[in-house]
Amino acid sequence: MAVHSMACLGAALGLRCTVRSLRHRPRRAGWLAVGPVAIGCGIGTLHFMAMIGFNIQGALIR
Repeated sequence: MAVHSMACLGAALGLRCTVRSLRHRPRRAGWLAVGPVAIGCGIGTLHFMAMIGFNIQGALIR
């Protein structure tokens, strides 16, 4: 459950940064740079947590 909430939080933050870039013209480039980073971190967290939960019987995963 926490994994999906982290991905949703990253997506929401990324979209919020995109909307903010439309309203704040002087800092538009900064908000447009932060948006994809937030989405990428959310997706990365989702994949990382899924890999931790993955288990193959008899295999050592480090």
